[in-house]
Formats: sequence, structure tokens, C-alpha cells
Amino acid sequence: TVPTQGPGSLQIPVVPWADVSVDGGAVGQAWPRKKLTLAPGDHLVRLVHPDFKAVERRVTVRAGETTSLDLDLERDAGPN
Repeated sequence: TVPTQGPGSLQIPVVPWADVSVDGGAVGQAWPRKKLTLAPGDHLVRLVHPDFKAVERRVTVRAGETTSLDLDLERDAGPN
């Protein structure tokens, strides 16, 4: 059974690297991926790289599950 309480995970594979923040707080750099443990619910993820436009995505994390946010900044953001 899938837990209904406790944290979930967010995996962020990104090309190239990016500085990552979740709900306005910096959580480090993703390269080639970053895995975060987050409380269940909706979160705003922001990825920043100096050569590309910033990318913001809203993700829903579920208890006991891993959500993946795959990004290619050249494709998904475009040049800065």
C-alpha cells in the first residue's frame, strides 16, 4: 500500500545545470539531477541558469511517492 502520510520525493533531472529553489527557498544546484524530500502537496519549483530564462513549474508531491520534473533548459526555457 502507498502511505498517506509522511514525505514524498521530487527528482529533478535537468540539462544543463540549474540553481533550484522550492517555494522561494534555495535548495542547491541540480546537475545532472537533484532529489529532494518534500512534504506532500503543491510546491513551486524555480530553476535558474544564467544562459536561459528562468523556469517555474508547480508540482504536486504525494506521500511515499517520487515525482519527476525532467527539464532541458534549451528546449523548455530558451535563451536568456
